[in-house]
Amino acid sequence: MKTIFTLIISAILMMSATLVNFGDPKEDKLIGVWKWSKVINKTTGEESGIDAILMGMASEVKMEFKADHTYIESKLRKGSTIYSNYQGQWKFENDETLSTYQKEKWTSNKIEKFTADSLLMQMNPQMSILMIKEKIN
Repeated sequence: MKTIFTLIISAILMMSATLVNFGDPKEDKLIGVWKWSKVINKTTGEESGIDAILMGMASEVKMEFKADHTYIESKLRKGSTIYSNYQGQWKFENDETLSTYQKEKWTSNKIEKFTADSLLMQMNPQMSILMIKEKIN
């Protein structure tokens, strides 16, 4: 009887342990607001402001990644105080790729460097973008 009781308790403990989500440290690190900082030309190593890819349409871009795998991309219109917001989903496809879903399309970007406060992603073979995590006050 004691053996059956021990087996039942062990089975319950194992099942409950598989239901607990301890979180993915990489995903936990991504949660928050990230501001586009600069663009890096991979061929020349030259750094430039984000205007290089925004074509004068916006002066600031932020992405807020949420724990429920959604995100909001906010673009501050140049010469304005009005943000345009776009919503979508995000996921890590593996340890090297961050994918975002917006306008019925998944876009995958290779992660080149990822720390607690900076994210460097390849936008295309010649260009990478550096995002800096905003501090929470």
